[in-house]
Amino acid sequence: MKSIVFNQGIIVSEQPETPIGSKSVEILPEKVLVDGIENSIFLGLLWVKPGTILGSIGIGKIRDVGVDLPQSMIGKRSLVFPLSEAIGGIGTEVNGLLCERAVVPVDSVITFSENIDDRYLILPHLSVALDIMEKIGDGSTLIIGSGLTAVLIHIFGRDMDINIMYDDGSFRLSNNNKVVNIDKQWDNIVISTMRGWARHLAQRLVKPSGHIFIPKFVNSWPSFIPQRSFLVRPRYRSELLEYLNSKEVEHVIKTYLGYSEDALSSIPTTKPGIIVDVKKVWDKINISAIIE
Repeated sequence: MKSIVFNQGIIVSEQPETPIGSKSVEILPEKVLVDGIENSIFLGLLWVKPGTILGSIGIGKIRDVGVDLPQSMIGKRSLVFPLSEAIGGIGTEVNGLLCERAVVPVDSVITFSENIDDRYLILPHLSVALDIMEKIGDGSTLIIGSGLTAVLIHIFGRDMDINIMYDDGSFRLSNNNKVVNIDKQWDNIVISTMRGWARHLAQRLVKPSGHIFIPKFVNSWPSFIPQRSFLVRPRYRSELLEYLNSKEVEHVIKTYLGYSEDALSSIPTTKPGIIVDVKKVWDKINISAIIE
């Protein structure tokens, strides 16, 4: 089957179909959110085994299920979260969604009886953002990095003292504050990049009584965890759906996400996230031109 894989670079490849495990489901991917995870693989910040099919977050329809799972799941519209507690990161530690037929662990799959649209793709990042916001309270907060989680925290926390330091060292400030001293210490620091220097800097800039929050999308990352750190994993809960009709989510979709029918040209992304129409990707690929 046609797939987008990591193999000394990100390429199109013909891959054998993955057998369906007893606690796995086979999904026909329709939309995949390409974001900082795939960017980090492209840049060499996150190592994955050569031959791994990429794509960590996506929407599709369940085509088949393992023997331990109910047949009633077949045909359900589904959202795939980027992390399986049992197996590991989707599209990083196990094969992902940028392929014609994906097989993923059932604990990464959320099924819906109704139709779901592109807004659902941000739910994993929104989950992490809201969990972090519940923990940081009223303290001063510095976000290092500019991934989709950082964007959501900054937008939903517009009335809080939240500032973003981009990878190039520039700032986005809240409340018209001016950061005049890089060595200012903060009550909370959120890491929204996989660049290693961010965790070392966070350890230096957090107050002795402060905390560091790190989104956790891959079991094997990060290798170095600063002291006083909390790893925040994406988790689905029904109350997340209440946010999908908000003006904040509408703003994120229009401003910070792009659309593409070409998966290869979308990595690295030009925005915090790119929604790839997977079905149209394969329509444009000439099988004879696939790189083995």
